[in-house]
Amino acid sequence: MADVTVREDQYGLPERILDAVAGLAVSADFRATRIGVDDILDSVRASHGDDWGDDRFIETWRVLEAELRGRPITNLARLAIRAICRKAVVNRVRIRQWVAAHPAVKDTRIERPVFIVGFPRTGTTVTQNMLSLHPSRRPLAFWEMQDPVPASDDPDEDRRIRVAKAERILWFAHRFAPEQSDIHEIRATTPEEDWSLMAHTFAVLNYDFQASLRPYGDHLMASDMAWAYREFRTILQMLLHEHPADQVVTKCPEHLWFLDALLEVFPDACIVWTHRDPYPTVASYCSLISLAQRTYYGRLDRHALGAYVTDRFATGVERAMAVRDRVGDDRFFDARFEDTVEDPGAVARAICEHFDLPWTFGADGEAERAVASWLGGDRQDKRGRHRYDGDRYGLDAAAIRGRFQGYIDRYGVACDDGG
Repeated sequence: MADVTVREDQYGLPERILDAVAGLAVSADFRATRIGVDDILDSVRASHGDDWGDDRFIETWRVLEAELRGRPITNLARLAIRAICRKAVVNRVRIRQWVAAHPAVKDTRIERPVFIVGFPRTGTTVTQNMLSLHPSRRPLAFWEMQDPVPASDDPDEDRRIRVAKAERILWFAHRFAPEQSDIHEIRATTPEEDWSLMAHTFAVLNYDFQASLRPYGDHLMASDMAWAYREFRTILQMLLHEHPADQVVTKCPEHLWFLDALLEVFPDACIVWTHRDPYPTVASYCSLISLAQRTYYGRLDRHALGAYVTDRFATGVERAMAVRDRVGDDRFFDARFEDTVEDPGAVARAICEHFDLPWTFGADGEAERAVASWLGGDRQDKRGRHRYDGDRYGLDAAAIRGRFQGYIDRYGVACDDGG
């Protein structure tokens, strides 16, 4: 077997036993196993009320439900889907209640937010962390995005409760995907992708990738996503109202597919697009997202996944380049992966210079010492620990680079770090 991080393509014996037990609950039609839109709405209505606002989320959710019902998802996956969907609707209600009780949230300014929009595995994590070292800027942590509504009026107690909930989520996730930490380490307190802030709209392209739900993903790409980004903006206002900063630095590859909607809602956004040779990018991401696919289906078709990710990524760059053709390049900074690997601090400094943002702070050299301290930290997913093989996913380097040739040429992407 190849020396790769993700070696198992199907559930192990413990997962198969748990899935069989969950199957008994599914056969008995326990409510916790039902994934129907109307059943979950009724459940939330009974416990939290039905003040969930704009009901466009229901239309999108029904598309997702229909897709999931037609797929051979495992019994364990049904339990997870039910919990995820119910939490999303509960959050909708709680968000509206909290904003109504704290009207000053709507006056919270979001000025020149930084969105890092490159594909996964292209240097987005280190870029976000470098930019966030400046005391005037802050990223979004996993714990606050998972539960954006405060759980207590006491800040210390609120953080304790919400961090503990996030840690429970991560414990269960790592139980089914122990390889995750070597690929991309997630802690309750680390900055993470902001797609979870779209969960309450059900307009989440990541759900498409997690289970290869093409009709659902196509539905999102054919939709006007501005309404979902406006709701996303409200949550950003909530988070900045709680923990203010002059500027927020967030990352998520999904924004590449929806740059038009993002710029409509955030017209002064500073957009950093990280670029890397598409072959190792696709291969690395296939390894990462295979963990979710294995969890949903109990087994993995590696070649089908490779073809799916390749096609979706190609669509992403095509849509993003089309937006740039319309709006110009002034609001963008293009960061090359090899430059970020060589000197991430220098790349972050160049981004700040491009957008006229502050870089240095404190005493002379303090910014550089902060960079060195972060880079010297003990992260389990340091470069080189994640091992993957494109051949396992049916990927051909020449064919992929040919598919992305327009992108490679336009942004001067170096194609020499893999394959």
